[in-house]
Amino acid sequence: MSALEHSPSSRLADRMAAALRRLFVGRAAEVELFRQVLLARRFFQQAAKTIAIAWQIAVGGDLRFPEVEGKRPPSMRIINWYLSKLHVAARHDPVVSRRFNDVTGLLAPPSSLMRPGTVLRVLQGNLRSVRPRIRALAAEVEG
Repeated sequence: MSALEHSPSSRLADRMAAALRRLFVGRAAEVELFRQVLLARRFFQQAAKTIAIAWQIAVGGDLRFPEVEGKRPPSMRIINWYLSKLHVAARHDPVVSRRFNDVTGLLAPPSSLMRPGTVLRVLQGNLRSVRPRIRALAAEVEG
């Protein structure tokens, strides 16, 4: 036997383990209930993350309308501006459309819409939609 097995710490750990065994003997139902409560708590903590994302998407979309009451953090104005540009690009770009649908369908996190490739496609999609208007204005000015 090693010196560790006879150390005060080892004896204390043995006594604590014995106390736990005595506590749980004959209380299988209570132990099972305790495990279920812990499992439920863990489940709801994880579910809260998904619910928060869905709630953020729903409320964020509603709050872009001035008649809807609610607190609007400064970042929301930027997000709603970007989403309006994303919707324009999504009309002509199936990749942008798919990425947006993945977010609203909870298949991807909202942050995925800010990936560089998506942002670039959104910007390009908005340039495409502006070009015809610029040409029309130029024709008006010249004509």
